[in-house]
Amino acid sequence: MNIEAILKAGLNYPGFEIKKNPNSIYLSLKSHTGSGELHLFSIGDGILLSHVQIEASQWPNSPVSENHRLLLLNYCIKGRCEVELDNGSFTFVSGGELSLDTHSAEKSFSYPGGYYEGMELFLDIEELEKKPPTLFQKVLFRISDLQDKYCPGGRSYVTQAEEQVHRIMRQLKEACQSENYPMVIIKVLEWLLLLLELPTPITPAARTCYTATQVRIAKTAEAMITENLAVHYSAKELAERFHISETSLKNYFRGVFGQSYSAYQREIRMKTAARLLEETSDRIALIAGTVGYENQSKFASVFKRQYGISPAEYRQNKLLDKAEKERG
Repeated sequence: MNIEAILKAGLNYPGFEIKKNPNSIYLSLKSHTGSGELHLFSIGDGILLSHVQIEASQWPNSPVSENHRLLLLNYCIKGRCEVELDNGSFTFVSGGELSLDTHSAEKSFSYPGGYYEGMELFLDIEELEKKPPTLFQKVLFRISDLQDKYCPGGRSYVTQAEEQVHRIMRQLKEACQSENYPMVIIKVLEWLLLLLELPTPITPAARTCYTATQVRIAKTAEAMITENLAVHYSAKELAERFHISETSLKNYFRGVFGQSYSAYQREIRMKTAARLLEETSDRIALIAGTVGYENQSKFASVFKRQYGISPAEYRQNKLLDKAEKERG
């Protein structure tokens, strides 16, 4: 699992575009459901770092993990990432949290809310056990020690990251963005050693986990309320459709998407309105109706709370920005 192998696999992988740099490659994907980019660095045979930036709710299994038994370290910078636990339930990693799990190459990646940025470190268990890198040998690092400590019996481990990890991740992101390859290697090694040197795993805070059915209910509800923003679905109405209580629906929704049912609806409506104000010449009253507001004054009030200015001012500012950009 190195850059050349990933490059070769990516060339035959549907939908991926590849850009090769001296010490890294970019894998990008654009489709009708969203887009994303992986910035990949080979840290030696069996170790691959990926700076992930996704604007989609679902990301296909990529050439990164094809045909490999992996230990995956995932640090979330922004957004939310779905993690399936060993008992078949689900939890969700959000900003500043860290997960370790033995990754299945057959699974796609799920990002509720449609946005995710993180650092993912793929460790090829078999390759590293067979031929550990020289650096690992010098510092007496064994992947089996890390796996036994955090993921015994194939269990997943999720916790709020320590400040030391936050610091390393900030420096690692900066090194990736500046293509500082030696620093990328140093920070990856520092990350692994920090996790290994802790005397015992930090006990994760109690986490709420959700069954596959509960996650499916939340995602179905989200699809229904975003399919046509002009149509209003109350939490009570959807709860009755799914034969659950309104409180349960709201709890599932917040657990999966990290926001309350009402806040999520409001935010998606305002983001859509902002896009329409910028990209179309539709009347503000029409845009208000498109995103579910019959009363234009109420729409303007909610929009101003979200963006700090009125819809008309927002549109004017975007037009001015475009004019200034065209002038150079």
